[in-house]
Amino acid sequence: MFSPVAVFLFVITVVELFAMVQLASVFGALPTALLLVALSVLGVVVLRRQGAGFFRSTISSVANGDSLVADKIADRALVLVACLLLVLPGFVSAILAILLFVPPIRALARPAVRSRIQTWIRPYQRFGRSVVDVDSVVVDGDSIPRDAYPPAQRELG
Repeated sequence: MFSPVAVFLFVITVVELFAMVQLASVFGALPTALLLVALSVLGVVVLRRQGAGFFRSTISSVANGDSLVADKIADRALVLVACLLLVLPGFVSAILAILLFVPPIRALARPAVRSRIQTWIRPYQRFGRSVVDVDSVVVDGDSIPRDAYPPAQRELG
């Protein structure tokens, strides 16, 4: 009847609100609100830095013909998730984000992310080396230069 994602989002919202109310009762409303804003700003700054670095390093790895190692991509993805959690207003999400920035804790989450990433990059791997070529088209498992492959024809109808 209820979507698991909707239930999860509802529970997270209730937990975040509870944490905010508890901290506001201890420290006051204004310091709590300022801390939430500061955490969100910090999240945006780190996300801009890490996000650009993630895409730059992944693209350069592909361009250099380096193998896309699932562990490295999983670590980068977990750091991006940590940045996004910091952007969200809430103390529980901020604590989870800070934990994801710690490499040993990130290593605990890596297997789940790695298995998901493996399904994404498996079509681009051959013989243990990543094959991603934007100047070719893969037809029946063979890479054909894009210039030699006929463009899609529009059906007249």
